[in-house]
Amino acid sequence: MVGPIAVCLAVAAGCTAATPGPASTTPATSTTSAPTPTTSAISTASTTSTTTDTTHTTPATSTTSHPVPDGVVLGNIVADLIAGGPREAGTPAEHAALDLVTGALRDLGLVTEEEDVPLPNGRTSRNVWATVGSGPRHVLLGAHIDSVRGSPGADDNASGVALLLHLAGELAADPPSVRVTIVAFGAEEVLHGHARDIHHLGSRRMAARLAAEGTLPDLMVSVDMVGVGTRLLAVRYRDSDPTARDLLVAAGDAADVAITADSRGDISDHEAFARRGVPAAMLWRPDNPAYHGPDDVVVDVALLEDGLALLRAFIALAMST
Repeated sequence: MVGPIAVCLAVAAGCTAATPGPASTTPATSTTSAPTPTTSAISTASTTSTTTDTTHTTPATSTTSHPVPDGVVLGNIVADLIAGGPREAGTPAEHAALDLVTGALRDLGLVTEEEDVPLPNGRTSRNVWATVGSGPRHVLLGAHIDSVRGSPGADDNASGVALLLHLAGELAADPPSVRVTIVAFGAEEVLHGHARDIHHLGSRRMAARLAAEGTLPDLMVSVDMVGVGTRLLAVRYRDSDPTARDLLVAAGDAADVAITADSRGDISDHEAFARRGVPAAMLWRPDNPAYHGPDDVVVDVALLEDGLALLRAFIALAMST
């Protein structure tokens, strides 16, 4: 059965549940911890077809339709991504999660692309992306899909992937006047058993390729850990161009979401782009006590909704500046 949440990702903001009564028994401000793939936003996504039918017909027995809250959709995407357990780079679990993302993007009618990311341990990860919208400006939004060994990675970083998949659905339904590339990066975490700098391998590979092609984006944001914590930060890489960071702060003001400007080292996928002169920033909540641990299985869907509202505002500002 295709549940109402599965329908929701395909039609984004216009989503309605196909059953009468409340769209979900989960309040929009609750947390999500247990995987629920039968009602997931991406559990029905095809991972093999190159064409996708995004038309959904309401069953004849339905007489009333109800909006599915964004928080429910986001929580179910997180649940489906963590259902296979830890997603260490180059493992079957990481590849399965990337297949889910590919299928979900295709089910939105988007054309997906991917590239392999060879790892020093002999395994292979990959990046998956799709671009929507048109115009002279290009915005790249990325979220890493891998987690560290032993951690299910609900917050780090199924939360970021969930935001971008939901946003992709909205943009596919109403394409913006700016090109937006949604990327699921592989192999962001420090590779187990290797030195600390053996990380960000997916984003570094993509940034290097785009630089060689002369097609680096005008703005880049890494959405990384946005489902737990009281503080939301817009972080630039050290003393790099602050434009993307400052635009995130302005988007927070526009969306009435509290966010603070910050500068840090190479802690996420924005680093590779910032090093090449791209205005790049990280959207991040730093205060998860379960960080990199086996208990990273819970996200606060109200915080995910805040992040979604902020990214909507960021795209709107990118179109107007």
